[in-house]
Amino acid sequence: MTDFPRKTFDADDIKLNNIYSNLKASHKNNLLKSSKIKEVYGDLLFEDSHTHRPLLHASFVCSMDGKINFNNQPNGSLIAKNNAKDPNGGLADFWVMNMLRATADGVIIGSGTLRDEPNITAHIFDKDLENDRLAAGKPAIPLNIIVSRSGKTIPFEHSIFKNPLPLMLITTESGAKYAKYYAQVDTFEIGGYKSIDDVEYHQETIINLYKENQQKLVILSCGEGEINNQIAMKILKILGLNYVSVEASHYTHSLIKEKMLDEIFLNYSGIYIGGNAMGIANTDEAFTSNNFPHMEMLSIHLHSPFFMYSRQRFVYD
Repeated sequence: MTDFPRKTFDADDIKLNNIYSNLKASHKNNLLKSSKIKEVYGDLLFEDSHTHRPLLHASFVCSMDGKINFNNQPNGSLIAKNNAKDPNGGLADFWVMNMLRATADGVIIGSGTLRDEPNITAHIFDKDLENDRLAAGKPAIPLNIIVSRSGKTIPFEHSIFKNPLPLMLITTESGAKYAKYYAQVDTFEIGGYKSIDDVEYHQETIINLYKENQQKLVILSCGEGEINNQIAMKILKILGLNYVSVEASHYTHSLIKEKMLDEIFLNYSGIYIGGNAMGIANTDEAFTSNNFPHMEMLSIHLHSPFFMYSRQRFVYD
């Protein structure tokens, strides 16, 4: 396997203090046996995956005023890295993202992230966590899933397309046509399904096509004009993806609007940015005063007074 970039995470440096826990009785699934997760974070338990789609959890770091990047430097990791009051807290933030990648079957990345970070891949930087995956019989790298409605926002020269890793694109029918024409790698399209019933009827065919072509860039074309998230997530589910981590901010908002995002791991770096810097999905339509989801705190961890790590559950009813 290609030697992807690694980072050293000393457990003593990044150890987090759990100051609040509100996990439910339904949080009973330990997805990855890992002594390092236990030592640094404590128990990391999840609810059962849904029958019709994966359990979806997002992962982001923001400033204390909710900004996810600087205007002059769109690389979101700087929100944590530039926290000079707690450098190891920033390292712990990066490790939490890797912890979630290590437990996930797939990781969703936005095309904007590819444009801002030319070398990013959703592999696991902590070799200890990768070894835990291998010991559990999981592949070393979760499925890297790029999401783009039009396909036109994807930098196909990006290094992610040059690395031998499991790769998928979720897009629309027109986006699939664009991607197949401009991608610089072999592609295979799965799509054209108009309903969940249609997907279920062709379930065996979808599974077999994926198995035969997963060495290529597999393109899921789901919907016309807008991505049909219900169909896309149903296909991921029948392909065996039960837990998916979402690192794409605009797509996160899209999932929330459709009441599909289950949880968010939102870390707060002790810095203030202000102004018109970007929050999660600034360019998308906001919820209104009489139509919005609630959020319930599930846990809070601290590394220092300058870094807080939260886990929150979406309540849609």
